[in-house]
Amino acid sequence: MRGGDVGIPIVAIAELTYGARRSRRVEENLKRLAALRQTFATIPVSDALVERYGAVRAELQTRGRAKSDFDLLIACSALEANAVLVTADRSLLDGAIPGLRSENWLAEQP
Repeated sequence: MRGGDVGIPIVAIAELTYGARRSRRVEENLKRLAALRQTFATIPVSDALVERYGAVRAELQTRGRAKSDFDLLIACSALEANAVLVTADRSLLDGAIPGLRSENWLAEQP
């Protein structure tokens, strides 16, 4: 896999594209995103991912711990790949999603 064993879920690419297009430096940010996509593999949405998403979403809602659709798809991508999710999103770092391993590489180290 390009970029070692690092991949970016296609739904994260969608969110980054939206952010770039809403930014003040659209062209610069789209170029940065294109470079990112050249460096790392893109993780597609699969049937297994969709099944996991449905199960995890139902379980979270039962416990009153709902997540946004895109955040949950991104988290389920990591679960499906048996990977560590690298994110600064507090809603994905809160431990609510069973089995999700996550790290925040932007957090200040003690």
